[in-house]
Amino acid sequence: MRKGLTADISKTWIPELTPEERATLMSYGEHTVIKEDEILILQGQQQDMLFLLLSGELRAQASSHRSQVILGKISPGESVGEMSVMDPFTASATIRALKEGNLWKIERDRFDKFIEENPRAGTKVLRHLAKTMARRVRRACAHLVHQADAAYYDWD
Repeated sequence: MRKGLTADISKTWIPELTPEERATLMSYGEHTVIKEDEILILQGQQQDMLFLLLSGELRAQASSHRSQVILGKISPGESVGEMSVMDPFTASATIRALKEGNLWKIERDRFDKFIEENPRAGTKVLRHLAKTMARRVRRACAHLVHQADAAYYDWD
């Protein structure tokens, strides 16, 4: 079941990959299970993994000493940890399981090795991750503009 699930989900995750490239990428990582309410990534902690959610549901949230913001839900076929495999810094958000699930994960050094050994497929993966991060930044910017507009109109 997991193998078929991985193949189905990963086709939607990076559809540009050939079946051979997809199988090669998957071989560089491993499967793991997350329990309901378990924290996958903790904001502020060092993190060096990319995760692909195969089943279940996750929630991303960021907090400061004053507030907590729910950034969104992660559904099967979506990834988290893209920034950490690109830029070794602490996690910008906490990722918690809303439902028990299955994940595929790859460590930064294995990710780098995949790209080095498979440059054509690696380019496809990097472009996909860049597009994912760009969409999330655009969504966050639109949200901030909406909040700023709402604050401005509240003063009228």
